[in-house]
Amino acid sequence: MIPHAFLESDLSIWGTPQGLYGVHATQITKWKKQALDSLSEIFSNKQERRSQEEHENTEELYRQIGKQKVEIEFLKKKVGYFER
Repeated sequence: MIPHAFLESDLSIWGTPQGLYGVHATQITKWKKQALDSLSEIFSNKQERRSQEEHENTEELYRQIGKQKVEIEFLKKKVGYFER
């Protein structure tokens, strides 16, 4: 609510008495920066691209895990063959 008030208006954080909201101006500045950064991501494809990249990375990791499982089973069989 507090960052929203400063985003909507031209109020100066430093010109606002700290007691108005009971929050330090530095904290309000951090919230405002986070809000503005998030807004830019909302209106861009960054979130979509990030989600797609995460999905691709996850798929690659699952592929590697599957390959390693096959290799481990193969090596277990070979070790068992030589232990006889």
